[in-house]
Amino acid sequence: HARTMAESITMITHQRLIELLTYDPTTGVFCARIKRGTASKKPGEQVGYGDQQRNGSIWIDGRLYKQSHLAWLYVRGHLPQSQIDHINRNPADNRIANLRLATQSQNKANSHVYRNNRLGIKNIRRTKRGLYEVRVTRDHQTYDGGRFSCLGSAMKVAAAMRRKLYGA
Repeated sequence: HARTMAESITMITHQRLIELLTYDPTTGVFCARIKRGTASKKPGEQVGYGDQQRNGSIWIDGRLYKQSHLAWLYVRGHLPQSQIDHINRNPADNRIANLRLATQSQNKANSHVYRNNRLGIKNIRRTKRGLYEVRVTRDHQTYDGGRFSCLGSAMKVAAAMRRKLYGA
């Protein structure tokens, strides 16, 4: 059997991560511990890049890792088995206090309002009749919160539904 490239690259271990990088849990910043090649960072220099699309990633041993997952590994000793949610919704903020395990549904619930949302309010849309309709989705199931003539009432119902379905 020929192995694929992905199969031949093993996941990083806690020991290997600590060997290569330092992590400051209060700032969420990773720095090089050792110089690994001609283009590598010098010891003490910050590594990785924090753009929102890549969620702040670092190349280690031929594999790209999210900084949030590396922070979890560094502090907890194991890679997360589920998704990591940034509590304050800032994917560049990898302080351990800002990270928590989450399902895809929970992570999506803690996301910003989508750009195509005309009202700019989560879980509420305006119907053709001018009413405010509340809908909250969890685990691919949509829950109907009703239709309201008052936006404030719709917002209260949407917030209550989110608390009930997702908790904090």
